[in-house]
Amino acid sequence: TGAGDMYAAGFLYGLTSEFSLLDAGLCASFVASRIIVQHGAQFSSAEREAVAQTIRNGGWDFTRRR
Repeated sequence: TGAGDMYAAGFLYGLTSEFSLLDAGLCASFVASRIIVQHGAQFSSAEREAVAQTIRNGGWDFTRRR
């Protein structure tokens, strides 16, 4: 499914974007969770943009919504 690769990519993105370790892990989990619900191991261009938009807006951090 590519979930492991997506998790690693999300985590590394978080670290290079100066997220905390917790936030980098949450971002990574969000990205991995989005790849496993579709067929194939690559995002379509529309899904890729939706994921990027969510990350830019901080919408991947569900801990702040409690």
